[in-house]
Order: sequence, then structure tokens, then C-alpha cells
Amino acid sequence: MPPKNSVPIIYFNLFFNRAFLQMLKTESNRYARAFFDSTPRISIASRTTGWKKTTVPKLRAFIAVLLEMGITQKGNWKEYWSTDPLLAVPVFSQTMSRNRFEQIWTFWHFNTLSVAPILLYFPLRRQRVST
Repeated sequence: MPPKNSVPIIYFNLFFNRAFLQMLKTESNRYARAFFDSTPRISIASRTTGWKKTTVPKLRAFIAVLLEMGITQKGNWKEYWSTDPLLAVPVFSQTMSRNRFEQIWTFWHFNTLSVAPILLYFPLRRQRVST
């Protein structure tokens, strides 16, 4: 256990050590690859468009953003990246873009696909029934 006067990053590293973050990176990137391999056509408006493999530093930043969201509360996560001077909290946009946050959120994955088969999320679409 670290001394009582330790800086917060010491405690962060206790829970999110390099090995754990490496596993998150591997599984998140694997999950994204499985999604793209099984989804032949992706809408240009999809948040997944432009996905780049994530890295350990990006995951550390992503988790830091999640933790800060627990401290700085807003109505929804888009408000954290607001450019309105009355609502803006610059640390969020300085850490990562909202689009990148949403991409990592979409593919954030904790388990090995070979151990637990992938269940991809496909939203239901309304179908017009012809009569």
C-alpha cells in the first residue's frame, strides 16, 4: 500500500497497472476488428468510422476521463465537450476528442473473444411492413 501522502496517480496505477491496460488494449482492438470483419457496410455517419487501434496511453486517458466524469457531473457526455463558455470544462477536450471517446467506449472490451464468444450489438431498425 502506498504512503498516505501519495499522489493520485500512484493509486490509479494500483488498479490500472500496465498488464491490465495491455489486456484492455488487446481485447478492445480485437473486438473492434471482429466488429469490422462482421459488418460489411458501415454508415458514414457511424461513430466507428475512422477507428484507429487504441493504445495504452489512450486507454489511460479514456479511464481518466471516465473518472473525472464522476467528479464533474453533467447531464450527458456530450456536454463535457461543450464549447459554450458557461458549460465548458476544457480538460475533456484537451485530453481527447468526443469522437475518440465514443469510439473507445464502443469497443471497450474486457474479455478474450476465444474464451467468451462475441455478441455484437446490432441496433434494431424499424421495418416497414407492406400490406
